[in-house]
Amino acid sequence: MLKIVKGDITELEVDAIVNAANSELIPGGGVDGAIHDAAGPGLKNEVRSQHNYLAPGGAIITSAYHLPAKYVIHTVAPTWREHSEEDALNLLYSCYNESLSLALQDDIHSVAFPSLGTGAFGIPIENAVPVALSAITAMLGLTAEEGIDLQVTICCYTTEDFEAYLAAAEAMGAQELADDGNPVEKPLPDCPQCFHGLKKIVYGMIAPGPDTEDVILGGCLIMGDDPSIGCSNCGWSGEPEQITQQQSKVIFATVDESTNRFVGGAIFKMAEPRSFMVLSPGSPEFHAQGLGSIQEQIESISTPSFWLAPDQGLVQHALPDLISRYRTINGDVMRFLGYVQLEKPPLFQEKS
Repeated sequence: MLKIVKGDITELEVDAIVNAANSELIPGGGVDGAIHDAAGPGLKNEVRSQHNYLAPGGAIITSAYHLPAKYVIHTVAPTWREHSEEDALNLLYSCYNESLSLALQDDIHSVAFPSLGTGAFGIPIENAVPVALSAITAMLGLTAEEGIDLQVTICCYTTEDFEAYLAAAEAMGAQELADDGNPVEKPLPDCPQCFHGLKKIVYGMIAPGPDTEDVILGGCLIMGDDPSIGCSNCGWSGEPEQITQQQSKVIFATVDESTNRFVGGAIFKMAEPRSFMVLSPGSPEFHAQGLGSIQEQIESISTPSFWLAPDQGLVQHALPDLISRYRTINGDVMRFLGYVQLEKPPLFQEKS
């Protein structure tokens, strides 16, 4: 099992922690200095009495002395500027592989790594993270096949490193686990079109029932590019990473079904619930008004219907012209213009 945590590696109670050493094996700064300071002089004395040099990519093991861990595995990451990119990353891979191989030889089953090479050795975090995860997961796969329980922790000292490892691990399909070992259910983001909560889209032959109230049934076949999340209010669907990429504008309109007249509306940017400009009956333009004006429009009638459409094609600039020319507007007209009907109005937020 692989865990990614943010903290101080010298405080971890594992079988072995890995030290980001230098080739001369002289206590330096960063992780190396912190580990030597916490372990006490015995660590330096043991290293220097048995070893004079350690090449990049290699690993040695010593006792941990005053550290909570039992052992310290020392490895040397390559200096980025002294090698070609390919050679540097191969040596970094060797750091992880050799360290874990050495741990298994000494019957060590829990190992904690720092973010090797991303400090003074100068390896860019975007290059170092995939190598670390690839090397560790490869070894975890081999040990699992042999029935060996190996637990590996990547302990990041900085928030930048921690977030980079988390993002890369999630991209590889990893799940965040709670303290009880169960996956953490992260809340889905809000819809970029109407700002209501999104739901997971489930594909397959599933009968609607209480267990499917929090999901959207997406059909029977998976074609490969089917969206994973969607909105049951406005019909938007896509992937989480697409939400912040939305750049278009959307028009919202409220119609009184009892009189077939336009009551009010707004234009806004997708994924920006505070960006709305309000349109009122009799006005040819959108104006900057507060959220209260939209709420008053809706509350002024007993049978409102809500409509949404992208600000393009027939819809673009059509709503102000439409309400200035026609006394009645019904659902057929809105659908012809490309609007979809909502169950609930968008959840705009008050401008700050």
